Amino acid sequence: MLIKSALNKVCLLAICCLIGLNLFGQKSIEVKQFDSQSGILQPFIYSINQDDQGYLWVGTSEGVFKYNGFNFEVLYEGDSLSENFITVGYTDSSGGIWWGHQSGSLTHYKDGQFKNLKIETEFESSVNAIKEDKDGNMWYALQSNGLVRYRDGKLKHYSEEFEDLNISDMEFAYNGLLLVGTDEGLYLYQIQKQGNPFKIMQVKDIPDGKVTHVCKSQEKDTYWIGTEENGIYKIKVDPSTKGFIEVISIGEGYDLQDKIVRHILEDRSGNLWISTQEEGVLKASYSASTNSYIDVQQIGENYRLESTDINLVFEDREGNIWVGSHGGSLYYLIDHLFEQYVETVDTQTYKNILSIYVDTNFYYYGTEGKLIVERKIDNSITVYDSLSGLPKTDSVTAIYIDRRGNYWLGTDQHGAYVKYFGADNFEALNLSLDKISNSVNSITGGDQFIFIATKFGMFQYNTITKDAIKLSTENQLKHNDISQLYKDPKTSTIWVATRSNYLSRIRGSEIKHFKIKETGNILDIISVCGDSKGDIWMATYGHGVYKFDNTKKEFSHFDLNSQLLSDYCYSLIVDNNDNVWIGHRGGVSRIIPDRKMVKTYGPQNGFMGDCSKSAIFKDHDNNVWFGTNEGAYKFVQSKDKVNTIPPLTDLLKIIVSSDNSDTEYSGGPI
Repeated sequence: MLIKSALNKVCLLAICCLIGLNLFGQKSIEVKQFDSQSGILQPFIYSINQDDQGYLWVGTSEGVFKYNGFNFEVLYEGDSLSENFITVGYTDSSGGIWWGHQSGSLTHYKDGQFKNLKIETEFESSVNAIKEDKDGNMWYALQSNGLVRYRDGKLKHYSEEFEDLNISDMEFAYNGLLLVGTDEGLYLYQIQKQGNPFKIMQVKDIPDGKVTHVCKSQEKDTYWIGTEENGIYKIKVDPSTKGFIEVISIGEGYDLQDKIVRHILEDRSGNLWISTQEEGVLKASYSASTNSYIDVQQIGENYRLESTDINLVFEDREGNIWVGSHGGSLYYLIDHLFEQYVETVDTQTYKNILSIYVDTNFYYYGTEGKLIVERKIDNSITVYDSLSGLPKTDSVTAIYIDRRGNYWLGTDQHGAYVKYFGADNFEALNLSLDKISNSVNSITGGDQFIFIATKFGMFQYNTITKDAIKLSTENQLKHNDISQLYKDPKTSTIWVATRSNYLSRIRGSEIKHFKIKETGNILDIISVCGDSKGDIWMATYGHGVYKFDNTKKEFSHFDLNSQLLSDYCYSLIVDNNDNVWIGHRGGVSRIIPDRKMVKTYGPQNGFMGDCSKSAIFKDHDNNVWFGTNEGAYKFVQSKDKVNTIPPLTDLLKIIVSSDNSDTEYSGGPI
């Protein structure tokens, strides 16, 4: 068998920013603690598992606690367990749960029945890991006494192959390969046909020292390795060469070396949850579009965890996240659909986000007198202000980044500015001497033309000739106050949001108007955007949302009676699924045309701010961003999942009453 080891010292994933850097001010998680008042009498949590009925089983140093969604029931030694002290838990492919104990015994639970197992050895040793191989055999690791295989009701002990090794964890790879974490590093074994483990090699590119956890990734033949002193490694086992190992160091050079990583969870969305001894839980959010980890959150004292010494993180079948701590009991993390981002620069916090833009590598925030640019990979911040050519006291009201990497900005009083790619400073476009024309509401564009909406008309700026053409009521526009412009990416048609009862379309030199309503108050159209069918959506201030069917040339209307959060709208955008998002004061509305429904979001979903006018953006991962007076909020599409798990009916007690007697039944799930 060919076994090769190669260390890639270039971190291919952006998780390198986990510790030691200034973490970005993101917050979306609410923490609920379950302690003695909730029924868990022991604060040291070592395992969390879920059975096929949906019950949660929490292993502690003094028994197992069963949670039915309402109450905890405790099981002790003598009731059903081999021992009280639980060291590790594992759910097998049949839904059965296995617990390892401190003195080397096992407890197996399946279909309401408990079974106790223990192999007689020369000395007792803690069970540190339990795993199932591809043939359904169960294996458990004794800390200082090798492995035990359970097959066909019989236990077989293998100790010589692991002489002088203290085993901390293990995980099966393909074709009987076994990764074994020890106090002296990571080893690769082969389970031979007769069942004997055979040591192949020590994985040299993972330094000597304790390997605390081996976690199987969703990526094929890939594993995460947690260590006590050297951070995190990602390893790939290549089946085509039957044993080639690639090791990617995550901790080197990023202050992870001296952190004690106890456990790693990769959830179903690809996010990493890292349990540490002193830093609490670190969550690295996965971005599918960049194949990298960004938006790192540290969940510790800042979330009022009673203990930041974390043993493990568990994801249940509904996608809920549970945290077992060392001394702080059990935590349930409520991961809100919206994530809040607040920038702090030189001790000053910037919450009032007036414009927003997100590309593959950066976040862009417009605020009072500044453009704040944050690089995703390391959270480093660049601030552009009056020293960079921007007006000193003006607000940045619009942001557009073109394909060449040029920055186009609009300000509230001083017009539009551009910073060309590679330049250090901005320069003014000087489109008009008129003060109102220098109040910019929005900017969009393409390779040759940049379109700038102002309070007194709009400009079409030629990036090649540097000339500008102004359009206003003198050129057939219905109103001079242009709130927003939408450029159709397929046709380059420009749609105009303005104060009018008409939707205006600019196609080349032709301007055409479509009447929205005949009579009544004039509509103040705040925002405009198109969907994949070519239909146009408009948000108004005071009259809800209108949809223009571009085929039938008909309008439809959504307002409070359609379950919108408010008729007063500040921003609108359409995502890749044709959901229509509307920003309001204190919340967000979402129109889902295919399902003919409207959803609203607010503080209960983690959204606490008032939306800024036209400060809305859709990123490469189809997440929707809102600029508000409480920072930027991102709706994370990957969190918006329909729960396909049917709920269990759990009857705790039924009392049938008659005149003469009561009949009581205590039951379980039916």
